[in-house]
Amino acid sequence: MIKSPIVLDNLFSEKYMKKVEESCTQSSWKFINNITYGENNNEIQNGFSYTFGKDSLQYFLFQYLIFKSCEQINFEVEDSVRIRKRLTYPNKEKYNIPYQPHVDSEDKHLVMLYYVNDSDGDTFIYKEKFSKRKKNVKKFCLSQRVEFKRGRVVIFDGKNYHASSLSSLKSRIVLNINILGKFVS
Repeated sequence: MIKSPIVLDNLFSEKYMKKVEESCTQSSWKFINNITYGENNNEIQNGFSYTFGKDSLQYFLFQYLIFKSCEQINFEVEDSVRIRKRLTYPNKEKYNIPYQPHVDSEDKHLVMLYYVNDSDGDTFIYKEKFSKRKKNVKKFCLSQRVEFKRGRVVIFDGKNYHASSLSSLKSRIVLNINILGKFVS
């Protein structure tokens, strides 16, 4: 797997990035009452989320994003397990404060984040990795903090705990993609 997060910029044309942004903003959303903080936190932040099924048009649009990004790191994609979009509203008081660290799945996978729009609110990736023997990690050590930038792709080992944060001025839209595959030389 990946030892440290990989950040990829300038992979996609403006036309493609605009199409992804339009597709994300103009398709269905599901309201989530507590999208940003885990069960262990008393603070609640509302937002919107939507998981694309393999039969949706967006799912096919995002395959280009997935395969082009993975080609850059010599990763052969076998399956896109989940493609989820997420929107959170800005909150200046909680700007850039990481949410509850988490993993998307207990199974082996890569996480690919694609920053859909111009906004801010960093992503925090921690050194700690999920283990079924140590499920309740209490203390986290930051491995990398990634700045939110439209068109940026961030790829890291899905076993690494990670957290997003709120933006300060504009809504923040991110695609969170979980993929399976293998590295090839």
